[in-house]
Amino acid sequence: MNTKLNNTNSTNSIVIRIKCAHGAYTAWPVCKDAKRFAALAGSANLTINTMSIIKELGYTIEVEPLQLPTSPVELSTLAQYI
Repeated sequence: MNTKLNNTNSTNSIVIRIKCAHGAYTAWPVCKDAKRFAALAGSANLTINTMSIIKELGYTIEVEPLQLPTSPVELSTLAQYI
């Protein structure tokens, strides 16, 4: 029996966002497939171990570019953390 997996992501890549809280960096899923992998792992984010398994499955992992604040309100919110 020849069965194909139905993968809606034809490029076999996932997108993550890197966040830093209190000096600890975490990878958060952005795209649908990344969220599915996190759910399978039973976590809200993707650990190093989970991402290495995802890579073993043939996926590439893309990191979402950092978006800097542009409005005065966003900048003032950011300034309180500096």
